[in-house]
Amino acid sequence: MPSVVGSILILIAFWLILQSLRSLWSSLFTTSSKKAKGAKLVKRSRFEDFLLDDKVNAGSLAVTGAGADGVVTASDAASSLIQEAFRYASKDGFPVLILYGTEYGFSRQVAAQVAAQLSQRFGGRVSPRVLNMLHYRVLDFRRELVVLIVCSTTGDGVVPSDARELADLLAAQAVALPQNAQYAVLALGDRAYPHFCRAGRLFSEWMQSLLPAKDSELTSRAEVDQEDWPTIDGWLESVIVALSARLTQMEYLYPGSDYLQENIERGGSYLADLANDSSRRYSKDAPFMARLVVRRLLTRILEQGDKETYHIELDITGSGLNYTPGDALGIVPRNAPDVVRDTLAALHMRGDELVDGACSVRQWLEERADLKHIRGATLFDALIASLDGSAALKERELAETLRRDHQAMEAFLQGRELVDVLHSFPSARLPVHKLPEVVRPLQPRFYSIASSPIVHGTDRIALTVAVVRYHIHGRDHKGVATCYLADQVQLGDLVPVFLSRNPDFRLVTDPQCPIIMVGPGTGVAPFRAFAAERKSCSGRTLLFFGSRYRDRDFLYADEWDALVKQGNLELHTAFSRDQAEKRYVQHRLLERASDIFHLIWEQCAHIYVCGDAARMARDVDQALRKILATEGSLNAQQVEEFMQQLERNQRYQRDVWVE
Repeated sequence: MPSVVGSILILIAFWLILQSLRSLWSSLFTTSSKKAKGAKLVKRSRFEDFLLDDKVNAGSLAVTGAGADGVVTASDAASSLIQEAFRYASKDGFPVLILYGTEYGFSRQVAAQVAAQLSQRFGGRVSPRVLNMLHYRVLDFRRELVVLIVCSTTGDGVVPSDARELADLLAAQAVALPQNAQYAVLALGDRAYPHFCRAGRLFSEWMQSLLPAKDSELTSRAEVDQEDWPTIDGWLESVIVALSARLTQMEYLYPGSDYLQENIERGGSYLADLANDSSRRYSKDAPFMARLVVRRLLTRILEQGDKETYHIELDITGSGLNYTPGDALGIVPRNAPDVVRDTLAALHMRGDELVDGACSVRQWLEERADLKHIRGATLFDALIASLDGSAALKERELAETLRRDHQAMEAFLQGRELVDVLHSFPSARLPVHKLPEVVRPLQPRFYSIASSPIVHGTDRIALTVAVVRYHIHGRDHKGVATCYLADQVQLGDLVPVFLSRNPDFRLVTDPQCPIIMVGPGTGVAPFRAFAAERKSCSGRTLLFFGSRYRDRDFLYADEWDALVKQGNLELHTAFSRDQAEKRYVQHRLLERASDIFHLIWEQCAHIYVCGDAARMARDVDQALRKILATEGSLNAQQVEEFMQQLERNQRYQRDVWVE
C-alpha cells in the first residue's frame, strides 16, 4: 500500500513540474504580446516555431550552450569556436589555416568545403583549421605557414564587416608572417555589381606585400561569380597540387602540437564578449522575432504597373538591436503558399515526402528553397536522368541540348523559377533527395533602415519596401521577401529579422558640414533617417529624389515638405513620366552644377547615393565627374584622382544594389 501511495505522489509531482515548465515556456513567447493592455495574443505559426527553435539551438553567433538568460559564457564561446575550427583537423597533420570573411554565410560554407576536401585528399597528413576573420586575435600568424583566404565582397565593393579589423591590419602590414609562409586567395562576388570581387583582390594585394617572394602564392587568385562551384573546385584542385608538391619536399616542420586550440581556450572571455554583442546576437540562422505593427501604402495605384510601395514598422522591443542610420535589416522570408502549391504539383509530389530524412518537401519549399535561383547544370542532369521513356523523348532531347550549350541553358533559365522549368518537362520525376541540389538555399533579403533611433525611437525599425510583381513565362511571379511582407505577414505577426551593419554608409557627425543625398525610389529610405537627424544642423542638407509620377509615388512627400518649410532641407525632385522628356536625378544634379561643385570643392560636402547600382548609381557617378570636369576645369586623370580621394576620406559613400 505505501508503495502505491508513493507512486501516486511521484506522478503528481511529475505532473506539477510539467505544468510549471509549460507555463514558463509559454511566458517566454507571450510577454511582448501583452505589452499593450488588452492586446490580442498572436499564435505562433509553424514557421515561427521553426525559427525560434533554431534560434534556441543555435544561440548567439551560433554558439551552443548559452545560459537560460541567453548570455554566452567564456567556456561556451571557446567550445563552439573549437568545434568549428577543428572539425576537419587531424592530430599529427601539417596545420593549414583557412580564414573566411563573410557577410551572409556563403564564404563560411565554402571554407568548410575546402577544409573537408583537404582532409579527404590528404588524410592525416594535413590538418585544416577553419576560422572566421572576426576571431583573428586568437591567431599567432608567426606560426602559420599556409594561409588560405576565402572572402566575399559586400556592398559597394567593401570587405565584410567581420573581416574589417583584420583587413586594416593587413593593409597596414601590421601582421607578422614567416618569410617562408605561403597563401592563396579565393575571392567571391557577383558580376552584376561594379566592384566585382574587390575585397578578395585587396586581400591578395595585402598578402603579396607581406610575402613578396615569388613562390609565396600557392596558386593564383580565383574570382567566383555567385555560386560558381566549378571555379571553386578548380582553385581548390590547384591548391591541393601545390600543397602536395611542397609537402613532399619536406620543407615544412611538423609542430608537435597545435597552439590554436590553447589560444582559443585562453581567449574565451574575448570570444564571449563578441558573442554577447547585441549587434551580433542575431543572424539569418538565429533571427530576432520582431512584430509587424505598421504597414502603410505610400503610393497611389491607378493602373496596372504602378508602384506598390509600403512603409513598414517592426517592433524590436527587447532585442537589444542598437542600429545606426545607414544600417540594413535582414528579413528571413518564406515562399508564398501559391508558389509552393504550384511547385508541388509540377514535382508530382504530395508534400509529405521527406528531404534528407528530416524535413518534409512542403516545409522545405516554404522555408528553405530559393525557387528563383536554379543550379542549371545539376537540374538538367537530374532531368535527363529521369526522362528515360519513349514518351519523353522530345523532352529529353531538349534537356540534353540545353545541358551541352551553357549559353543556351542560361538563356532558357532567364526569368524562370523551378516550377517554370518543370512545366517544360512534364514527364520528369525528380527524386526527393535531389531537390536541395537543384536550387540554392533561401537567403535573407536586406532593406535599408528608414528610421532613426534618436528621432523615431529605439523600439522600432522602419523599412521602405517596393513590392515586386510581374508576369513572365505564362505565370504571375512575385518577389519572395516583398510579397512575404505585403501579403503573408499580418499586423501583429512575427517577422524573423537581424541587423546588418554598414559602417561604410554613415552620416557625417559635423553639423556644419553640408551633405548631398541622392536616393530615387526606395533608395530614399536611409535619407529619411539622415534628414531627421539633421534638423538642428547648420550645414546645408540637399536631397535629390526621383520617381515616375509626383501624384503616385512621391515617397514620404509630406515629411519632405515639412522639413523644407522648417528650413531643414533643400529638396530637388525628378519625376520621369510627368513630362514628355524623361528626367532623372542625374539631370537635376547637372542643372545645379555650379552649386554642387561649390559644395564639394570648397565646403567639403559629403555625398551619399543609395539605390540601383546598375544604372542610377553609374549615371549619378558620371554626372558628378562631369560637374568636376566642367566647373573645376579638371582633366580626366584629375577627376579620377579626386573621386578616389573622396572615397578614401569617406566623403563619397554609396549603398547600392542590383535590382
